Amino acid sequence: MIIAIFHNYYITGADMNTTNTNFSFLRHFPIQHFLICFSIYLVAFILTCIPSSAQIPDYLMYENKSGLVEDVLCSHKEKYAQNRTMSGFPSFIDKRPYDVVSYDLFLDWTGPLSSIGVGQEDRSYNGTNTIVVVAREGGLEQLEFDSEESAIDKVTIDGSEVTALNHSGGILTIDLPHPAMAGDTLTVEIDYTYIGAENDGFYLYPKGLLTDILRYEKDSVNYIDSVYTEERIAYTMSEPEDARKWMPCNDRPYDKADVKINIEVPAGFTAASNGLLDSIEDLADSRIYHWRSTKPMTTYLMLVAASKYYEWSEWYTKVTNPEERVEVKYYAWEGDFLNDSAGPYQGYNARRTLKTIVPMMEYFSELFVEYPFAKNGFAAIQPFRFGGMEHQTINTVNRSWLKGSNDYGFAHEMVHQWIGDLITCATWADIWINEGGASWGEALWARHQYGQNSYYNRLLIKRNRYMRNAFSEPPIYNIDIGNLFNGATTYHKSSWVYHMLMDMIGEEDFFPAFRNLLNTFAYKSLTTYDFVNFFKNEISNPDIDFDTFFVQWLEKPGHPVYLITSGANAIYGGMYDVRTHVSQYQKGVNVPEVFVVPLTLIYLGEDGQEHREKFINDRRLQVVKIELPFMPVNVVIDTNSVLCEYESLLTTRVAEPSVLNNSAVFPNPVKRGETGTLTLDIRSFSPVSIIVYDQLGNLAEQVYQGVLNEGSFDFNFRTNNLSQGVYYIKSIVNGHTDTKVFTIIN
Repeated sequence: MIIAIFHNYYITGADMNTTNTNFSFLRHFPIQHFLICFSIYLVAFILTCIPSSAQIPDYLMYENKSGLVEDVLCSHKEKYAQNRTMSGFPSFIDKRPYDVVSYDLFLDWTGPLSSIGVGQEDRSYNGTNTIVVVAREGGLEQLEFDSEESAIDKVTIDGSEVTALNHSGGILTIDLPHPAMAGDTLTVEIDYTYIGAENDGFYLYPKGLLTDILRYEKDSVNYIDSVYTEERIAYTMSEPEDARKWMPCNDRPYDKADVKINIEVPAGFTAASNGLLDSIEDLADSRIYHWRSTKPMTTYLMLVAASKYYEWSEWYTKVTNPEERVEVKYYAWEGDFLNDSAGPYQGYNARRTLKTIVPMMEYFSELFVEYPFAKNGFAAIQPFRFGGMEHQTINTVNRSWLKGSNDYGFAHEMVHQWIGDLITCATWADIWINEGGASWGEALWARHQYGQNSYYNRLLIKRNRYMRNAFSEPPIYNIDIGNLFNGATTYHKSSWVYHMLMDMIGEEDFFPAFRNLLNTFAYKSLTTYDFVNFFKNEISNPDIDFDTFFVQWLEKPGHPVYLITSGANAIYGGMYDVRTHVSQYQKGVNVPEVFVVPLTLIYLGEDGQEHREKFINDRRLQVVKIELPFMPVNVVIDTNSVLCEYESLLTTRVAEPSVLNNSAVFPNPVKRGETGTLTLDIRSFSPVSIIVYDQLGNLAEQVYQGVLNEGSFDFNFRTNNLSQGVYYIKSIVNGHTDTKVFTIIN
């Protein structure tokens, strides 16, 4: 091996850091150097006899994680293909031995909405959930449902009462009268009484409750606004696993079913829910709203919200068929609808705030696929500890959104109708699919409204929020359920995964593929594996293979942190030889040593010149060499394309190319104990000496002394025995001296 190495570098003239051979050296090989090369061959031959533990000097190689010699000069015109096995994103679906076909739910909320208080006795209500299930396997002897905060009054299966029940630990276990075979359908009717004492799953608030005190300034005047609930209100909020707290069900996101929800409320109250309103049944002192969903949904997307609402509608005309219209129903307190104030902070104005809803439906129907449901709508609720929630066909939003402008919040919930409701995460490990997609959708809406810069500005906001504590945040995939709504990763970083995926593939290929994804998994749940595997089958030859892309961004924490060091030298014809070292130095538990990304360097000139150089950054250290018709005054990373941090250092030198030997030190500063590197371009076959000195001129390390052919070289030097402070590294090449300053820090 060593003979081959020296043969390449001293006879063929190959650049030791590239795979390109420079045979021009043979034409100019001086006879006086023959003895030197012969000596090198002799030494190399002797070294081959040394036991295999002998190593090539580390200043002549870059050692990667696996211990193999790697080329550090970027071959930036080639696509990267990493040989690795995908972790597979294992499925965390824990399927029960049945699938729910349908829920038919009845809720009697006349008591909670008629009472004045909000104690346990005021909150109690009766309910019945008729659940049709189909057995997935034979010999099924029991059914389990999730059920908390409820007392089970009666259970029947196919019309016959069942008394063999166990209700404990949040699980209702029902013994079947006889084992079910695979494919058998069972109708289970569960009568229950809700007995919850706290606002959790089911929420109840009285009229006149002080919920907030707002302070704001307008026209140099300070205002204080006390916020009260205008009417008594009850609603459900189920994500992630709180549907079980207001109804017995299979409370797992993978299991979608047809849904009917029937709610009895006192006269004067309105009940909003999922799907289409089949009918309103008027009774003596109450009324029953009969809602029916036309598409299957999971339990956490089911909603009931009831109050003395003012309701009104708009209509969305389908972009794919102008003959069809979709009703968009709104629910707000009457004063919030009637108020016609001119601008934000002048009272709630539902009509002003909601004016972009139909245009959003039009835009996202054109960008994704046609709006996928028979109805859309928004119900304002208060108090609400969240901003909004994407219940299928009927989003709930914090009433505060009606006071001012919150287009991006509405856009987020709107996008969820496609990414979250049409397609749904199969488990909570896959929640990033929902929330990352909706967060990315905010930026898409910004672009539609205000242009490309607004798209990037919206992503910049999300980047900055993620970066606050980036390396202390968990990975995106399989986040702990107690940290599920982690804004930094589940929302902000995940939005960048969508953006970077689109940017890498290119919009002209990404959106057709994404539409196919939506159609393939329409009204179904999908795992992260399904998502990744779909793109692997749909898109061929991506710049970064999808296994690498998704594993590093989803399974691993962190992001790339770069040090960019550049040197520019004048060459003939008004051109400049520019060498840029791209070094990743992120650290942390399970953080990838190397993020593999398409990276674009932007070279900026003093007079506004700009050059963009795109390459695949797939090493801890890479070197990009280009020629430019201007002297760069700065080199930056295009951070619109990759989620990263960086620092850029530029050393500019102008000299005659015949005597110049370009060099640079990186990283700078160097952490004590880590390895520093001097990069050196040698213009001709030359004796080379590289020495490290301290500030007093004392020799700290002799890095290299010998002769080298023309080429680009990297010399590593150790810092273990050096104390914190400033040092100098001197390179003497064919009598020409160059000195660089670097700092060692603890």
